[in-house]
Parts: sequence; C-alpha cells; structure tokens
Amino acid sequence: MRRLGLSGDLINQVDRVLLFMPQILWFILCLGFVWASVYNILPVSFPGFREVFGASIEQLGRTQLLFFFGGLMLTAVGGYFMERLGLGRAAAATALLVSTSLVLIGSASSFKMVLLGAAWFGLAMASLDVVCASLIAAHFGKKRQSIFLLYAAVTSLGGIVGPAILGWWLTHGKATAQNWRAGYYLVSCILVPLAVWALRIVSAPSSNESKVAAPPGSLAAMRIILSGPTIYILGLAYFLHGVAQTGMISWVGQLYQRKYDIDAAQAAYLISSDLIGFFVGRSLLSWLTARWRISELLLMAICAGLASLAFVATLSAPSYGWGLISFMVSGFFISADGPSINSYVGLRFAERAAHAFVLMNGIGVIGSAVGAYFTGVLGEQVGLERGIWFMPGFSAALSVLALVWMLREVRYEESIAT
Repeated sequence: MRRLGLSGDLINQVDRVLLFMPQILWFILCLGFVWASVYNILPVSFPGFREVFGASIEQLGRTQLLFFFGGLMLTAVGGYFMERLGLGRAAAATALLVSTSLVLIGSASSFKMVLLGAAWFGLAMASLDVVCASLIAAHFGKKRQSIFLLYAAVTSLGGIVGPAILGWWLTHGKATAQNWRAGYYLVSCILVPLAVWALRIVSAPSSNESKVAAPPGSLAAMRIILSGPTIYILGLAYFLHGVAQTGMISWVGQLYQRKYDIDAAQAAYLISSDLIGFFVGRSLLSWLTARWRISELLLMAICAGLASLAFVATLSAPSYGWGLISFMVSGFFISADGPSINSYVGLRFAERAAHAFVLMNGIGVIGSAVGAYFTGVLGEQVGLERGIWFMPGFSAALSVLALVWMLREVRYEESIAT
C-alpha cells in the first residue's frame, strides 16, 4: 500500500476498519455482493433463452414478470417466516433457496421450466434482500444510514461484476449452444458455504444494538404499519423507482442490439455501466452523508429528477459509446433511491423493521414487474423503441412525489413548532 503513495495514518485507519469490522457485517456484505451479482442474470441470459428455446420478446418479458411476482409472494409469508426461523436460520434458508432456483433454471428442458424457475428465483432473491436489510436494522441501528450506504455500494459492485462476466461468457465461451447453464450452476455452488456461514455467525443483536421487534403475530405487526400513510407513500416511491429502473435495465440492451447491432457481451456491459454509476454514486453519497445531514426525501427528489434526464439521454444517444456513458450517469443519480427509502423505513418503523421491509418488498416488486413486462408488451405492440420511453416518466414522477412529501413534512413540523 505504501507503494501507492498512501500515508501511514491512512494505512492504519484502513487496518483498524478491516480489523474491527464485525463478522456479521462481513457476512452481510458478502451475501449482498453475491445477491447483486446474480440479480440481473435473467435479462443477461435472454440471448441464450432465444437461441435454445426460441423465446419471443413477450416471453422474455414474462420471465421478469414471474421473477417479480415470485418476490411478491414473500409479502404473504415473509414476516411469519423470519419470526419462526430467526434471522440466522432465515439467512441460511434463503441462500439455499436461491441456490436451488438457479439449478432449476440451469437444468430447464423447456421454456416453461425457465418460467417456473424465474418465479422461484424471484421469491428467493426477495427473501435474501429482506433478510440482509433486517440484519442491518437489527445489528446496526445507530449506524443504520452509513451501513445501508456501504451495503448498497457493495451490491452495486456485485452488479457490475456479475453481468459483465456472464455476458462475456455468452459471447466468447460458446463451447456448446447452451453454455449459459454453466453460470447458473457455478453461482448455485457459491451460495452453499454462505448458508453454512449464516448458521455459524448470525446471532441475536446484543443489548446495545437496535432490535427488530414486533408485537406477537405477523398480522398484528402489519396492521400497525398499514394504519398510517407513511408506508403507502414509501411504497409508491418504491413502485415508481422499480418501474423506471427495471424497465430500463431489462430492455435497454435489447434496444441497443437493434439500433447498433451489438453482441450479447456489449448488451451486458450496458447493465455493468449503469451499476458502475451506482457504485460511484453510493460511495460518494456515503462520504457526503457522513459529513452533512441531507434529508432522504430531498436527496431522492433531486437524484430521481436527474436520473430521468439521464434516461432520456441514454435512449436518444447517437452511438453505443455515448449510451454507455449516459446509462452510467443515470445509475449514479438513481443509486440514491433504494438506500434513501430503506433508511427512511428503518427510521419510521425501527421496532417493526422486518415486517416493514417485507411490505416494502411486496410493493416494490409490483413496480419492477410492471416495468419489465409492460415494456415487453409495448415492444410487441408499438415497438421497443417507443415503449421504453415510458420509463423516464416514472423516474420524474418519483422526483415530484419525494419533493411533495418533503414539503408536507416541513409544513407539519412548522405547525407543531408554532
């Protein structure tokens, strides 16, 4: 490290961070990295699905629809699931659930089996995401915001690496017509030791840490959360974010393959470029918010609005290279949405965080499913080049919603003060 010109004080600070970072945080970050690496494995595999099964654009969109509706199923059982198992066993179970879903898709002999695997995969991935968020809320209550941003930066890094590797393999590793299956099998194996690690190190939070508490029974906890307007506003924000981001992620590669005749690897690099923007944006925001207090709603309003403009630039880019840059910029700005919403959930529902995250996941996956499938249907009806243009509008609507809700809160606080 000294060869890189780093000072001794900086080296010592880094060493202290690495040494004293609790093992539970290392586990959460590793699990989040793997989760993000495979999150977009279905859209990256679209060329393989077309080659092996002859899938149409609508059928490819159906995989994303079932993926997100699989996640929606978590809303009905997630709170009960985590109550009964506890976060440690829940983390292990969800890691194994992801592993088996990948095996199912990788070994599919028909497109119907891919669709079944997509729904299973969606349920497993949503469960893993909620478990990670709940672990952060349970063990790092006082440092919640910084840990969520750190976790988001690591998941962004995983999202950069995973699609790039798989896209490269789809283009350059064509030993057989079905080489995409190998990626599914490999990741399924990686998740098994993570499940074992979960059972060994995840425990209940200590007395000085925040606890994910809830009244007896999942239904009672959810009734309390649903009795106020906050969860609905946050749900709508998550919905709008999901439509905009997932619609772009799922289909911009297909659009560019038509416009610029790029290959599967270049299409996958678009996803990686977007997530490079995510990583840079979240890393910078973690530094800024550690030094200055910035309202989650204000940050969301500004960044969602700028992300909408970057989406427009991506869709109207005159070349593939400019599209990569524009999509990276969109990732930089829209990266603030997820951590801002999660931080706000942890703040408003600290005693029932697990149940609140489950509900937020259910609302969010509806938006993500609508974004992916809606764009696919429009692609069949009016052309993908036109249908994808709806996505920037949803990001702009998120910006307006966050701004209006922030102004409402300001007026409410002023009325209390007077």
